[in-house]
This record gives sequence, structure tokens and C-alpha cells, in this order.
Amino acid sequence: MNKLDPQRSPIQATQFAPSSGQTSVAKVGLLQITAGIAAIFAVLTLGYLFTSKSVQLVIDPLPTSISISGGIALNLGEVYLLREGEYTLTAQTPLHETLKTKFSNLIGNNKLIITTEKDLMRLSLPKISSLINDLPVFYIPIEINFHGDDKKNFDQQITNYVRKNTTN
Repeated sequence: MNKLDPQRSPIQATQFAPSSGQTSVAKVGLLQITAGIAAIFAVLTLGYLFTSKSVQLVIDPLPTSISISGGIALNLGEVYLLREGEYTLTAQTPLHETLKTKFSNLIGNNKLIITTEKDLMRLSLPKISSLINDLPVFYIPIEINFHGDDKKNFDQQITNYVRKNTTN
């Protein structure tokens, strides 16, 4: 009998009996593993979606290929989802030099302007310049090259024209 509680009897000693040698291990089923992997994937995906910023690229003329390296760039049609960081944009357009530029700190409400050097002057119009004042502007430089003897032929045609049409 227990002095504190008369209804209870004292603990009795017993002989130790070893187990059969096998330990019981909780078994994890395939369904539980699949659910765990799916939950981790969902958390990572939602984390990316809620912490990334949308960036719209407007490139004139329209490039045949665009690639963004430096992190995960999720292409959603005209918009890319990018996390903050440093990226390299590469755009290729027929008959133009390949544009390759680095950008970071997605400023200006996540917008930037990429154009050709020829069209860059159009952006200086007052109607347009006030709209893009705070946006970063990148342009593809214009470079003129002649193939083979075309430069020599072109120069000769200009020289002949000037000689023929000059009154001196």
C-alpha cells in the first residue's frame, strides 16, 4: 500500500526478458515519400512565385531568340519571372549584331528598353521620353560592312557620280 494513495499498490520487481533481437522500425510507404516530395516541390515553387518579379522585354526589331542566364528565368510568354540578382540577356536578330548585356537590380518597375541604334533617336521625342525617363535603355549598335569587292565598287560608283555631276 502507498501512504499517499491507499488505493495503489507498490511497484513489483520482475525478471528481465531480452527481446528477440529484431528492432521495430517504422516503415514509410511509397505514398508518404511521394507526398513529402510533392510538398517540398510545392513549397519551393510557391516561394519562387511569390518572391520573383515579372519582367517584360520589349525588343524592336523582334529577336529570333532570347536567352537569360544567371538564375532561374521562367518564360511566361511576353513576361519573364526573375528573382533579384544579376542576369545576362542575349538577344539575336537577323541582320543585326547579337545583343548581350548584363543587368541587375530590376529597376523602373521591372522594365527596360532594348532597341537598335537607328530607333534610339525615336525615343528622344518628348511624347515618348517623358514615359521612359526612369527606365534603363540598351541599344544594338549599327555597323555597316561591305562584302568582298563591294566597298571598292561602291566607292567607285560614288566617285564617278560626283565627277559626272559636278560643275567645276
